[in-house]
Amino acid sequence: MFTRYSLYISMLVNIVFYLLSPTAGFCVELILLDGQKWSTGGAIGSTPAIDFLAVTMTRCIPTKPLSPGYYEFKISPASIVLKREVSEEGLYYRHEVKGLSGAFSLTYGLSHHFGLNFTTGYAKGYDGEAKKTISDYSAGTAFTGNRSNDQGYLFAANLIYDPFSDPEGFRLPIIIGISYTQASGKYEIPFIFVKNCNSCNSPPNRIGHKGKEKEVYDIGGTPTFLSISPQFNTGPVRWVPFIFMVGGPGTSSKVEVTQSDLTTGESRVSQVDVGGGGIGGLGLEIIYRPWNLSYTYIPPSLGNLSGGFHDTIESHALTWSKNW
Repeated sequence: MFTRYSLYISMLVNIVFYLLSPTAGFCVELILLDGQKWSTGGAIGSTPAIDFLAVTMTRCIPTKPLSPGYYEFKISPASIVLKREVSEEGLYYRHEVKGLSGAFSLTYGLSHHFGLNFTTGYAKGYDGEAKKTISDYSAGTAFTGNRSNDQGYLFAANLIYDPFSDPEGFRLPIIIGISYTQASGKYEIPFIFVKNCNSCNSPPNRIGHKGKEKEVYDIGGTPTFLSISPQFNTGPVRWVPFIFMVGGPGTSSKVEVTQSDLTTGESRVSQVDVGGGGIGGLGLEIIYRPWNLSYTYIPPSLGNLSGGFHDTIESHALTWSKNW
């Protein structure tokens, strides 16, 4: 029986990874002003609060076996660090954003195999730095800017299915759900118009001018959530490794980009589509059952890993739960 379930789970994971696979590529934004192309090293189109909320959604994973009429309530604060690197011809960009999140989760058991979960959470970045290096193929010029106001909240509803029913033995809850998320934030960084970047020349009359780039996002969506979390006990400790994926329909969004030539005072506002790709990762929750306390660690292995992006997100969380 376990082999049969393993086959079903493997097929499900492969299908979901395909559906939620990252699709957002590197967004090179060539600003048009009076019919001229501005080559500023590209717009990044980054939305850290969305990644923060993806991690916060993992608090919906049940940590005790389901049973009819069973309730589990959880409170969970967490610290989060997001890093992004973008490397393209003539451009290197990196940012690091630190944040905090909090979540409340309620699980209700319909039977030994099925349950419902409702989760709400809030996340906020409190420290962020952005660095961009633009090269004209002869020398690199580095710039440093700041991220600010990255924050968001979510409301999620999830269905839980567990093919096993042993109250003290191995369990394998599979969680699938949908949420409403709202996220916002911005970053600003200076730059200099360069001779050549991303195979597009700046107009000769702008080379060497000082500029400033600002990206602002305020977006909502209805991303889906999937998690598989094998669970087992060793004495007073319960081990809950898990895999999770967030994304899919409803997550496509745009970032407003303002790029300005500070030398001439001209500027242009445009939109960058950050796509609707998926975010996924692995984690481990360790519960000390007598106290209903747990520690969760998500190592820095989260994706998007496509189109020049390299994102990682690391999280530490503490959780207190109450069961009745």
